[in-house]
Amino acid sequence: MRRAALVSAFGYGHISFVSSRITQALEILTLSRAVLSKDCGRLYLVYVDVIYWSCRRAVYSSDETNLDLIIDGMKACMAEIRSVLPDSHYAHRTGLELGLALYYRGKLAHQNGDLEAGERCYSGGVKLVDMAVSFGKEHRNPHLHADALIIRSHFFRLGFRLHRTRVPSDDEQALAIL
Repeated sequence: MRRAALVSAFGYGHISFVSSRITQALEILTLSRAVLSKDCGRLYLVYVDVIYWSCRRAVYSSDETNLDLIIDGMKACMAEIRSVLPDSHYAHRTGLELGLALYYRGKLAHQNGDLEAGERCYSGGVKLVDMAVSFGKEHRNPHLHADALIIRSHFFRLGFRLHRTRVPSDDEQALAIL
């Protein structure tokens, strides 16, 4: 049962998520999480949770209440991953997903007139993405590095930059590396 849940989560669940079949991914991940919570190593369950929260972020990126719950869930996952595997690919991959959730939460706060919360969330997201860019480059992890650069370029391309947020130097820009 455990193996089937792992295959479902990391195989079908993840593939559905990256293929934008979010409803299907959530169905698969919800069942897998239930099975894995009873009979699995904690790290597997935490990483399945990361994928689950990422799917929820994709669905609820414009819902403040859900985004707060998603951010809390992702922060818990990140803390647990970092306690076992500090400064690892998994910690930085989780950071990318958390960074995206913070980006959307900051964007909503900004739209609702809470500029301080918007800046805090956005800056936190940029920091996590920058850490993943550095880790991917330093550890020669081309997939993480490329994903982090793409996400980072979206942060800036979409134009949600607050006036006090650090603007990256030319050598930090994703396009300069490409």
